[in-house]
Amino acid sequence: MASTIRAILSQVKPTLATINGAGRYTYDLSAAGRVTLGLNVEPPMAPYVCIGDPSVDTSVDGMPLGYYERRGTIPILGWIDVDGSEGNEMLSACDLLEDIMLA
Repeated sequence: MASTIRAILSQVKPTLATINGAGRYTYDLSAAGRVTLGLNVEPPMAPYVCIGDPSVDTSVDGMPLGYYERRGTIPILGWIDVDGSEGNEMLSACDLLEDIMLA
């Protein structure tokens, strides 16, 4: 049986690939290779998103005896093309973040 985090990751990638630049989305990540598993510091194209190694923390603070809580974090890194005008990098990054959060 696959781990829970593997099951979650197997849903994150196809979900991000539904970002198609239409409607409420700004960028198009639907083409093959635009969303990948594993960190890539040299993106092959832009826009591009990679899903990093997840981390899981276990806590028993404030939980009833015999119970625990697990929280996972999945880093998502994204690259976009910008025109170099003042503030455009930050604003374009906010648009990509919004697309990721909407998906």
